[in-house]
Amino acid sequence: MKITQIKSKLLSKDIISQICKFKMQFWNKNFNSQLSFFKKNFNSKDIHFIIFNKKKIIGYNLLKTKQLILKKKIKRKEFIYKKNFYLFDSFLVNKKFRNQKIGSRLIKVNNEFIKKKKKFAILICKKKLVNFYKKYKWCLLCKNSNIKIVNYKLTKNLMCFNLSKKLYNTKSYSIELHF
Repeated sequence: MKITQIKSKLLSKDIISQICKFKMQFWNKNFNSQLSFFKKNFNSKDIHFIIFNKKKIIGYNLLKTKQLILKKKIKRKEFIYKKNFYLFDSFLVNKKFRNQKIGSRLIKVNNEFIKKKKKFAILICKKKLVNFYKKYKWCLLCKNSNIKIVNYKLTKNLMCFNLSKKLYNTKSYSIELHF
């Protein structure tokens, strides 16, 4: 089973349809709702990681390209830096194929990709999944850190991969994540 990596702009209608049908196994939404959500929320630079078994999707996740804004004040002047990052989204493995290391392979390929691109990634997860992601070198971000999320009310855990500790531990920056 090979992991295929495809940008949104290169996805065929058939693969988009397969992704929407696959996601229906995990969310109680019909096909048209999934397709509408897909068209509305994915941009051309997003990267889809798909594992096929006999031409059917059995594993999937998405790295959404998002923007981070760093704000730093020096002598009453505010400096703003913008930087792209990935939002690790929709990490899914077909229930029939769990406990076969498919999720492990998928997350390792994502981590390698993120490092190769010299970026970092953020994910939002339930508390019960924190230890799973920690096994793959994802770090839990403190709720009282200098990171502010724009356009999203965080009720779950925020984790990062490949983010410089200097960046999120310092109080000299305020960081805005735009989801």
